Amino acid sequence: MGSKVRVLREGMMMSFQDRGRLGFYGSGVPRSGALDEQLLRMGNRILGNDEEEAGLEFFYRGPLLRVDEGEVCMVLAGGLGCEVRGRDGSVRKRVDSFESFCVRSGESVDVGEVREGTVGYILVEGGWKLESFLGSFSFYGRAKLGTVVGDILETRSVSDGRREGYCMVDFCMGLRKKVRVMWGPQADYFSEEAREIFATSCFEVESTRDRMGLRLKGAGLESEKGYDVRSEGLVPGVIQVPGSGHPIVLLNDCQTMGGYPKIGTVISADLRHVGQWGGGDKVSFEVVGEEEAYEAFRVLMEEEAGMKVLERSYDRLGLSDLGGTGFVDALSPFHFPGSLEEGEESE
Repeated sequence: MGSKVRVLREGMMMSFQDRGRLGFYGSGVPRSGALDEQLLRMGNRILGNDEEEAGLEFFYRGPLLRVDEGEVCMVLAGGLGCEVRGRDGSVRKRVDSFESFCVRSGESVDVGEVREGTVGYILVEGGWKLESFLGSFSFYGRAKLGTVVGDILETRSVSDGRREGYCMVDFCMGLRKKVRVMWGPQADYFSEEAREIFATSCFEVESTRDRMGLRLKGAGLESEKGYDVRSEGLVPGVIQVPGSGHPIVLLNDCQTMGGYPKIGTVISADLRHVGQWGGGDKVSFEVVGEEEAYEAFRVLMEEEAGMKVLERSYDRLGLSDLGGTGFVDALSPFHFPGSLEEGEESE
């Protein structure tokens, strides 16, 4: 039997997302899916889930959740942390991302602000109990496709032991503000000068970003052939240029067809970084060829394959009880037991 989790405070723009709804572009259904798929895969790996299991995605600040029935083992994925509070509201422990922890009935989890990037995830062992729609658990807000986040969330039952105290210490967010792109099908609409501006200038992300895309402001890109083309297929990562001359980078909830010229496309290996951009970020592009794009993806998959999930052996010794005392932060994946705290001197 699974557990029940009550949402006491929603995270911003919170939704369930997995790999996405693939194979329905021809019917006009967007892909949706996690904006940072790598975080989803790594979090699920720590829990022993299928790496494409759906997670609870949110922007900027996470939710406040309380376990009403059962026990839930979960992982945070992203540049953030949380506090686990007891029934009386006192902080029982603090946990950083990429370490599994259990929350008992009556306890709550207060997920803090996203400190690096804009998007974070909550994964649970066994997965969230959701209804699939067109082969995916992802929620597409504009058409209300998929499971809406309600007041009560349920998890699937877990048959074997809880995976508490597992972590991935060698994962680094490593977010890029400069991403690699390939020239798009209408790059020749733009003069050599405009293409040079695109490839060498710094742009600023506007604050009105969402899961559909984000607008960039900076030097305008003038098209010599106008800003209208016959509508054709779009994918996440496409960079359109409307009449204003300011680029729009499309993300996972983007429409399936569009009629603005496409000057470029973000390569697959770097798309997760764009999904983490926020308002005010200064960003830029590096133009690469097809061979470099394939190699970048190969390297990314090779790096992921080499990331190991470790069990915290020192947690079994009870050292986690010292967390928060100021002497041992045994709950942080960046702590190495035995290191000196700042200001201490060796005897």
